[in-house]
Amino acid sequence: MKPRHIATLVVLAALAATTNAFADGGCDLPQVTANYSKAGAAEKAGRLKEALDLYVAAGDRSGCGVGNPNNKGAAQRAAAIALPLATAAEKKGDLEGAFTLYEQGAYFAHADRVLMTIVRPKSDDIQTVARAFEVFGKRELFVRSYPDSIAAAGGYKQDQALVAELEAMPGKGVDRVLAREAAAFNEQYLKDLVQL
Repeated sequence: MKPRHIATLVVLAALAATTNAFADGGCDLPQVTANYSKAGAAEKAGRLKEALDLYVAAGDRSGCGVGNPNNKGAAQRAAAIALPLATAAEKKGDLEGAFTLYEQGAYFAHADRVLMTIVRPKSDDIQTVARAFEVFGKRELFVRSYPDSIAAAGGYKQDQALVAELEAMPGKGVDRVLAREAAAFNEQYLKDLVQL
């Protein structure tokens, strides 16, 4: 073989290996398909939370991308199961559980609303507010990355009023802390301290 042909073969082999590595992306399609089958069995047996977890693992969030033939069916079943479970959890006052279930069903507008219900009473807690910023910040990526799930849940449009409310929280938190400090300030204590 000529050196030029050998070089071409080496480049083509490298490209094929790279393309295969990117296409795979950690997807285990046989396992994903098995999850889809297990989800159907769990759903028929009435184990809805287990079925939901398996449908999510079998759908467009499995890491298999468009090559996964289960995407649409798994997304539809996950949405159908998640909504009543999340609604029931929310009615019971289990807001964290409701948030997670809405997320699994790709009902992101509901999840955002519940997340803000969780955040409002803890708006001075930096970690709680940061979590909400992180969740809201990833929504656009989710919408682009999981089209079957978004479609199965009826679409998603981020509520800009919730975004504005969240963005105002850090400033209002500082104002509340300063107001508490001002209310706690004791002028007589300061005078006594200065006289010492």
